[in-house]
Amino acid sequence: MKQKSYLLSLLFSVLLIIPGISQNAHHYNELGNQAMKMGDFDQAVEYYGQAIRRNPYSGIYFQNRAHAYFTSGEYHLATNDYSKAIRYYRNDPGIVARLYYQRGLCGYILSDYPGALQDFTSAIAMRPNVSDAYYFRGKIQQMVYNRDRLAEKDFQRVLELGPNYSIQSAFAHFFLGNRYEGEAILTRLIRGADSQSLEYANLNYNMAGMQAITGNESKTMQFLEIALRSGFAEYEWLKRDMNFDKLRYSQAFRNLIGNLDQYKNDPQLTQYPTYPNNNNNDQSNTYPNNTQPHAPADVQIEGLAFSDSDGNNRIDARETTYINFFITNKGRGIASGMELEVSEINGVNGLGYTQKQSLGTLDPGERKEVKVQVNGGTDLMTDQAEFRIQVKEKNGFDSRSVRISVSTQAFLEPNLEIVDFHFTTPNGGKMQLGIPVNLKMAIQNRGQGPAEGVKVQINVPTNVFTAGEGLFTIGSLEPGESKIIDYEFFTNRRYNKTDVPIYAEITERLGQFGGTKVMSVAVNQQLEADSRVVVQAGPLTNVNINDIQLRSDVDRNLPKSMANNPDAVAVIIGNRDYVNSDVPAVDFALQDAISMKRYLTEVFGYDDNNIITLLNATQADFNGTFGTLESEKARLYNLVKAGKSDVFIYYSGHGAPDIAENAGYFVPVDCDPSLVKFNGYSMNTFYQNLSKIPYRSLTVVIDACFSGSSDKGTLLAQTSLARIKSETGKLNDPNAVILTAASGDQVASWYPDQYHSLFTYYFLKALQGAANVDRNSELTLNEVRTYLNEEVPYMARRLRNRIQTPEINGKDGKIIVQY
Repeated sequence: MKQKSYLLSLLFSVLLIIPGISQNAHHYNELGNQAMKMGDFDQAVEYYGQAIRRNPYSGIYFQNRAHAYFTSGEYHLATNDYSKAIRYYRNDPGIVARLYYQRGLCGYILSDYPGALQDFTSAIAMRPNVSDAYYFRGKIQQMVYNRDRLAEKDFQRVLELGPNYSIQSAFAHFFLGNRYEGEAILTRLIRGADSQSLEYANLNYNMAGMQAITGNESKTMQFLEIALRSGFAEYEWLKRDMNFDKLRYSQAFRNLIGNLDQYKNDPQLTQYPTYPNNNNNDQSNTYPNNTQPHAPADVQIEGLAFSDSDGNNRIDARETTYINFFITNKGRGIASGMELEVSEINGVNGLGYTQKQSLGTLDPGERKEVKVQVNGGTDLMTDQAEFRIQVKEKNGFDSRSVRISVSTQAFLEPNLEIVDFHFTTPNGGKMQLGIPVNLKMAIQNRGQGPAEGVKVQINVPTNVFTAGEGLFTIGSLEPGESKIIDYEFFTNRRYNKTDVPIYAEITERLGQFGGTKVMSVAVNQQLEADSRVVVQAGPLTNVNINDIQLRSDVDRNLPKSMANNPDAVAVIIGNRDYVNSDVPAVDFALQDAISMKRYLTEVFGYDDNNIITLLNATQADFNGTFGTLESEKARLYNLVKAGKSDVFIYYSGHGAPDIAENAGYFVPVDCDPSLVKFNGYSMNTFYQNLSKIPYRSLTVVIDACFSGSSDKGTLLAQTSLARIKSETGKLNDPNAVILTAASGDQVASWYPDQYHSLFTYYFLKALQGAANVDRNSELTLNEVRTYLNEEVPYMARRLRNRIQTPEINGKDGKIIVQY
């Protein structure tokens, strides 16, 4: 048989290549659609497969075959095809949302609950106003994971979005604790449906599922029998449906599952039964009791209480709350046909609640809990609501009315803004065409009310491309809460504008409190390095809105300067990432270096072409820049104009000692600190070679310590670093200024809140003007020394409980910068 099938397949493949014989993919897709309409799902699968073989790059064919698989109960195969269809429809959010939902249904029925949750959540993210995914996600949260609060939110969304009378709204009420309202809705739907329709069968099937969840076996089997006789034929779904888990191993349910084929094959069972009228001995609350009372009922309302999600004992706008109480029948007769009536008698606008609910019957002595859901709308006013509650009984044995008074709070508006943004590149440098650029944005809710369903959609001009995701789903933001977004983009070389505008569109669930922010970066603009510091901003404890910033205050508002120093030369080194895995990274070194470079160009007036910038410098970089012990005539020496060039050198990174010689070394990124004498760069060589350069003035700023320790740990294993001291060396030159972050065996600290090393932050703060106490146009070394000796030791104690004393050498009157 297999050989015959193979020969037929081979013959068919040969025929396909003969002109005029092969049919196109669209034709087979249409044949598949016709087979679906006729209920021949196996044939539909075959036709859709033929379409896919002719055009395997069209999502519609995979989607259609997936639906055929799903309808015939082949959920694993349907999952595979839905996954393929998602790939082809990735640019159509509406269709992809539906595909995620359908794949989620497969996961739901196959008990792949983590996958189903993820798919339903993805569907909601793309289409937040469709209730289907909320409904099934809520069921999984409640019935599988017992996450009642999360489930409650989903079921509340079902009630907000869907029609008041639907299968989903019935189950939403049911899962929210109002079982009788859920049963009443399904009862109304069943009685309104054509008893010879598939809708009638489906409604009875769902009523069976609701009864099964409560464990009512007799009603479950009764409604299942009606559903199956009325034409419900999704047998695979029935066999796996979690609604029936409580009864799955009961003998009656197992017998029914074992004889499903009889409903398809036995013509004697193709009658259309009617909805039960309860003329039997089952006094369940699912149906009204039509018999005359033989004794009086006495319905009483007890334990009246109010509950809300945030515990402030009031109804807030956009909040779901509950009025809870018990009804008890203290009479000798059955209370039948009970209906709950709720009214708000103070005329408070903006409250949503069900005014009438069916409560079924109540036997003598029986007690039941009732929950009335009250929703605060966006138009809710600040007032005092008073609810009147009464239970009406069919035969006139009504309860006394009771009242409950609850405060209401008007809607507080959110205000979503991008409060800060920052363009960076991985290693700093200019913004160039074709080079990836990162845009870090801080989005904050600066209003007094919470925002839900917050999303940020990024749009870019022509010839600009998004490297990753362009849609960011934020979720909820409480007042004052912020989130950080990292977005990467790049241009092609056809881009011909002077700057690149990035458009961020903020939306939220209500569609009223977002907006658009335009953030631009100029082509050839000098950008900072990405410091890889993640800002974790959480909700505030009050509604005071604090400002959120992505950069240090020293990187903003640089002092204005007219300085122009075209002959000045600088070397900027930032060593963050070390090759040796035992050497901890210096988290802020690149940021330190790029910020220092900005000050040199914008405040000191240095020419960018005269600045040697080394990010993650190797030993070869040090030798090539400063020279070796044998010769000083390296790159720096060659840039200096004798007697005209002011030289500025800045280093942020590790320093380390050679223990035997008690000498300090710069630590290049390819250095092994235990062999620093051989692959480090000697401070003695550094100062010796600088002394041979014919500069006009020299400023050296070193943000490193030479104890062999750092904020992230030691560089030298199994060494008692506290006993190690090293001399950095000094220049005996009145035109030289040397500033070092720490002395002797001290550790140079970091300042994470400001995204810089501690010493660099306060040095830049001094240049920004904080040290210029007399507010004149000159900043002297004495002013810088006084400021640093006060601020750095204090903050080191405060942040790290350690001593850090900067070393500053040079003439007090030396002018550091002119404004």
